[in-house]
Amino acid sequence: MAMNQGSSQLSFGLDRPLPAAAILGDGRALNLSGWCAHASQRIMSLEVGVGAHWEAVRQWGVRRIDLAPRAGSLGRGFYAVALPPVLLGPGRVEVALRAQLEDGSSAEVALGSLRAAVPAELKPSRGRGNAAQVAICMAVFEPMPALFKRQVASIRAQTHGRWTCYVQDDASRPAHRALIRRVLGSDRRFKLLHNRRNLGFYENFEACLRRVPPAPDCAYVALADQDDDWRPHKLAALIAALERGPMNQLAYSDMRVTGAQRQVMHQSYYTYRRNSYGHVGDLLLANTVAGAASLFRRELLQQALPFPRAVDAGYHDHWIACAAQAAGDLVFVDEPLYDYVQHGRNIIGHTPFQPQRPRWRGDLALLRDLIKPGAWTVNFRWAERRMEESVLKTAGWARILLGRFPHASADKRAQLERVAAIDRSMVAAFAQLLGGRLRRVDDLGMARAALRCQLFLGLGRATAGFGLRNSEKQFLYGEA
Repeated sequence: MAMNQGSSQLSFGLDRPLPAAAILGDGRALNLSGWCAHASQRIMSLEVGVGAHWEAVRQWGVRRIDLAPRAGSLGRGFYAVALPPVLLGPGRVEVALRAQLEDGSSAEVALGSLRAAVPAELKPSRGRGNAAQVAICMAVFEPMPALFKRQVASIRAQTHGRWTCYVQDDASRPAHRALIRRVLGSDRRFKLLHNRRNLGFYENFEACLRRVPPAPDCAYVALADQDDDWRPHKLAALIAALERGPMNQLAYSDMRVTGAQRQVMHQSYYTYRRNSYGHVGDLLLANTVAGAASLFRRELLQQALPFPRAVDAGYHDHWIACAAQAAGDLVFVDEPLYDYVQHGRNIIGHTPFQPQRPRWRGDLALLRDLIKPGAWTVNFRWAERRMEESVLKTAGWARILLGRFPHASADKRAQLERVAAIDRSMVAAFAQLLGGRLRRVDDLGMARAALRCQLFLGLGRATAGFGLRNSEKQFLYGEA
């Protein structure tokens, strides 16, 4: 891509380097985050270009304390989700940034290039019911010996016998690797692979799912943790539920919450919150579908992979559940089909999500902060942090789902479009908040958080520093 006049004065940095290769287009996004600054002018807006496709960076002007000494007071952070409307590649694709400057000119800088790949051709699955082949994907990292042995034994005891378990070890230390190999033994139904470096659970599950055989050799995919205890009929019950309707994409069950010594803590996982799964917008804001409880159609992986690389990576089960809801329907089996074991090393664990105070009190606190003297600075800081940690990811996922599932129903596309706008539209954030209240859904405060982010960040942009104290102006604009 050619450099425009003034590009020599444009500097940038990426939080992560560009991937060597990626599938781009039809809902496959390129996620970028970093900073960009001009040596002498303020940047008014920013665009990212992927090949011939250009689109505006939705979140630009984010303060970056960690890079302020290098980027200067005029430098600003950005978070971008580039979604080419059609598939690119195969071949090399150039990636660039274009800045619109305060004097009306523009400057462009190349970020690099990557190899655009195309997704594999999708074939129909074969085999249903007892004849269905299931791929069980288990991501492990230094498992506790007794719990890992019990989980593997419970998989071996499944009444549905047509399965293969892909075990993806996330670079455990040698002693733990030896334990894993010893527990799996010579059972050829378990396929073990060790990562060379630690990926984290999100990318490790993605790596494991990439090993699933293509259709028609595999009909269904199940997820497994390393420390649970399955009922013998778990796979059979989930398959039966999924096959009740052609639009069913994912089935999941309840679970019993236990301690490491099998002591029962809760007979149901949904002790503290409602199990809401019928609305893709609500599911995007707050997940209620546990990965280890799930079984889904192999065809869903064609759209679910690759996982989004957003500001905050998120959780594999949350993304898969949202993809399944966009593609069709979810089915809930109201029976605890496994024990969810609590032992102190769980990634999330079973926690009381339910708010301890009435929701209206949180709404009043939001209104109070809008008029409370001296509260702006604290709320600006909170809004930027929450925007980065959760709101941007949620809106980005909605945009990606819109691209990957163009044939979703009109109602679901409307839900996705509303959530896709909560990172920059107070109207969309308020509509999601009001709709969730009417549906009596517990979204863990996400809709209110999105509205609060919009209120305070929008307030800062609209006032352009008018009437702000020096400390607030320094926070917002890097200047006193």
